[in-house]
Amino acid sequence: MLRAAGFAGPEVIVVPDGRTLVRRADDVVASVFSLSGTAPHLFGARAGEFERELRQLLDAARGGGPGFGVGLPDNLLKLWRPAGPPSRS
Repeated sequence: MLRAAGFAGPEVIVVPDGRTLVRRADDVVASVFSLSGTAPHLFGARAGEFERELRQLLDAARGGGPGFGVGLPDNLLKLWRPAGPPSRS
């Protein structure tokens, strides 16, 4: 769409992040329930059972630590510029 509108690109600039977030069980459960394939309404009356089992698995995988380390991905800046020769002012 941007190309059809007369823009050239994208020029992609990678901005490394490198941070690690600690996600607790509540964060992981909320993330799972936010996905379209695991939205709570899909479980019907068994949503509570699913959440209990998920929390048990998370507790076992956590191994006594505060949570789960998740590395943040690099940021991608996508720049589109007007195509053609630069305009003269």
